[in-house]
Amino acid sequence: MIDSKLATIVIPVYNRADTIVHCLDSIAMQKGIGQFAVITVDNNSTDSSEDVVARWAACHGNIALTQLRESRQSAAAARNRGLEAVTTPYVMFFDSDDEMLPGHLSRLLDGIAGHNDADIFGWDADSQLPDGSFYHTRFVARKPLRDHMIYSSFASIRYAVRTSFIRAAGAWDCDMLGWDDFELGVRLLSANPTIVKLCDPDGSPLARSFYSAISITGNNFSSSPEKWENALDKIHDVLAEKHPDMLRWVGYRKALLAGLYAREGAREAAGRLLARSAEPGFSAAKARIIYMHTRLFGKGARLLANFLLSDN
Repeated sequence: MIDSKLATIVIPVYNRADTIVHCLDSIAMQKGIGQFAVITVDNNSTDSSEDVVARWAACHGNIALTQLRESRQSAAAARNRGLEAVTTPYVMFFDSDDEMLPGHLSRLLDGIAGHNDADIFGWDADSQLPDGSFYHTRFVARKPLRDHMIYSSFASIRYAVRTSFIRAAGAWDCDMLGWDDFELGVRLLSANPTIVKLCDPDGSPLARSFYSAISITGNNFSSSPEKWENALDKIHDVLAEKHPDMLRWVGYRKALLAGLYAREGAREAAGRLLARSAEPGFSAAKARIIYMHTRLFGKGARLLANFLLSDN
């Protein structure tokens, strides 16, 4: 029975017939899988994704898997549809081309057993670049809100959350077509959760995400600037109300994004966004420094921002 499980894994699916089995297999092989339910949410796939999942479920009767559909086209809407059906104390969101690495779920179970007051459990993951290589992405929570604004710690692959906590925070914003996980992370952290990081003894990641040329959010920034800027505007509104001292980090993000636009050749969009990057504690001069660094080098702005915006 799903009601007897401890956590649910929600997986939005959009045209992933060629990858979803690998994702599900990586979940099925986990020690402790009996304590987890799985919900897949098909988001208007035009390939055989639903049939592939159904066939997989029929061959894995030991997995409590529920198939749902969501007609509104967005990852956030699909995740919310899954969240509505969750009956377990905790929930985690996994993408249909992600992979769980050995020991992932057993470590989460140990974390919950040892910290039953925690609202969020986080972990490191590996992410694939277009050239096929992987880089290590860390769940950083020394100063949770600030660290998230710098490191985007709350990518969906990197945490599990108490179900009641994410519902109280407002769940996923279905109008968000880009950086929906980044925006949700700000709202979760603004509610002052108790956070525990789960660490592998040798520092290894607990999950892996793969690069896809058909990502629903796209693979560059300047072709759909409204996606990213809408997220930053909504984050600005949340922080202005609850944490106005953090608005300087919204300015940093705008200047960073403007630099990425410029690297992609979208100079007009870059200039427009840079012109509105200044925030309290983040001057136009600092915005220009972050912008130029990103435009020229493409990376390394985090270290520069830590220096320019240090709050000790």
